Formats: sequence, structure tokens, C-alpha cells
Amino acid sequence: MDTAMDLMSSPWAYLVIVLVALADALAPVVPSETVVITAAVLAASGSTSVPLVVLTAAVGAMLGDHLSYLVGRTTSRWTTGRDSAGRRARTMRRAGSVLAERGGMALVVARYVPGGRTAVTLAMGALRQPLARFTGWDAIAAISWAGYFTVIGVVGGSAFAEDPLPAVLLGKQMTRDGFERQFGTNHLGHFALTGLLLDQLLPLPGSRVVTVSSTGHRIRAAIHFDDVQWERSYSRTGAYGQSKLANVMFSYELQRRLTAPASGDRHAAGDMAVIDR
Repeated sequence: MDTAMDLMSSPWAYLVIVLVALADALAPVVPSETVVITAAVLAASGSTSVPLVVLTAAVGAMLGDHLSYLVGRTTSRWTTGRDSAGRRARTMRRAGSVLAERGGMALVVARYVPGGRTAVTLAMGALRQPLARFTGWDAIAAISWAGYFTVIGVVGGSAFAEDPLPAVLLGKQMTRDGFERQFGTNHLGHFALTGLLLDQLLPLPGSRVVTVSSTGHRIRAAIHFDDVQWERSYSRTGAYGQSKLANVMFSYELQRRLTAPASGDRHAAGDMAVIDR
């Protein structure tokens, strides 16, 4: 741990950020967000430079995204050319429709989703999206991504003031109420807000509860009821998938309760919508 602290506090930290961000864009098993946050936490104490953390993270992300784009472009003929009616070809056509509809914003959004960024950059290369357009949107995605996680590290630096590195390297952070941060932020906060507002919503004609989930609910899809806090072992990707699956499960249960006949004279009726991004 001391060696890691020394490394992330030295000028070599910037090279580590570039390499990890690059690798994560190609293979979503390297915790690039964790490394950026770690460097930013140390920047809060003056060990590293905030602008350089943002710059190196963005550069590494762009390099990795462009390599992924190149891989997709060079293998597109193998991917779809051998069987134009096959599963891969159909998948690529669906991806092309999404990219045509949502444009570069799909690239920006995907940058924040582990694995999603790799899939989108590969698809954009395979579909031969114009390189100039790809580069422009990728710059927006990489800079916003680098800035976002740097801000998290800088702002959260005080919370880890006594011993920052172990918590950040594990990638696990907690809310002030003691919940795993992804589950608390993505699900519990919205769950609590809905509960507080429900009595005011029910009497209103046409009232609606909209839950925004994502395709992330399919990532290692499971609710770990025996270890919701991920105390035995932690996976940032698994925790994200759990929080998004909780959104969907909550929505279906809320719909069931709102449309079921209530006891006594009161009949609860409502409308629920799930947006799956």
C-alpha cells in the first residue's frame, strides 16, 4: 500500500493514469475511474495536479477509444461480411440504427458505463462512422468523463483524509447514511423520494412515477440480498448492475401495488413508466 501511495504521489502517476484509461477503453476489466479518483484525492492534498489529472485521464481515454474504433473498423468485414444475415450482422444493424438516431451522444453516455464504452467505440468503427465526427464527440466524452471523476476525487478527498488510498483503490465508497454509494445513489434515494411523495401524487389525476433505469440492469443481474452492501467482496460493475436492477424491480412492484384493489373504501390507482437507457 505504501508503494502504491508513493507511485500515485509521484510524477509517474500521470503515466499510470494514461495507461489505465487506455487499457480500460479496450478491455473493461481495468478500474480507470478508481485510478482517476485516487489521483484526484491525492491532488486535494497537493500530491498531484488537478489539471494534469484531468488532462492525462482524457488523453488516455481518447487513445483507448480510438484504438477500439480502429479495431472495430479493421475487423468489420470479418464481423459482418461472411454472413450478412447472421446474428453479428443483425446486431450491427441494430447498433447502426441506435447510433443514427442518437448520434454522438451515445458515445458520450457510453463513456460512463464500464464495457459500454468499448461496445460503442467498436460499433462506431465497425459501422465506419466518420473519423472526424467520432474524434469530436470522443473529445467531449473523454474530457467530461475525466473532469467528472476528478471532481469526485477532489470533493471526496476530505472524507478519506485519514487513510484515503485503501478505500479508493477498492473502488467502494459509502453514502453518509452508510450505504454502498452506487446502490444508495441510483436506487435508495429515488425509492425514498417516491415514498415521501406518493400520498401527494395518488389523488392527482394522471399522476405518474417515472423510473429511469439502464441496460446496466442486465450486467451480472442479481440482487445480493445476503450481502447488499458488498461487504464480503466488491465489484463496481456488479454493484452498478444491482442498483439498476433494483430500479426495475421497484418499478414493477410499485405498479402491482398501485393497480391492485386496496382494502376498505380506498382504491389506489396510478401510472408507472420505466425508461431503459
